[in-house]
Amino acid sequence: MEKTWNNKAWFMVLPVLLLVAFSAVIPLMTVVNYSVQDTFGNNVFFWNGSDWFTESWSRNVSGCRWSAT
Repeated sequence: MEKTWNNKAWFMVLPVLLLVAFSAVIPLMTVVNYSVQDTFGNNVFFWNGSDWFTESWSRNVSGCRWSAT
């Protein structure tokens, strides 16, 4: 006896996968936003960009555990 393959169930799974993917993108955008901006209180944000990342990985930062000095 040969079983016939029916893949119509994937049409029910795809909308759920799209919903889960969309709900994962929103927090990811928030993480990226907070990684390039800074606030010192009062919800006043300023743009810092990649300056912190380049500063923390550069060799000129004193006290940094990755520094080669």
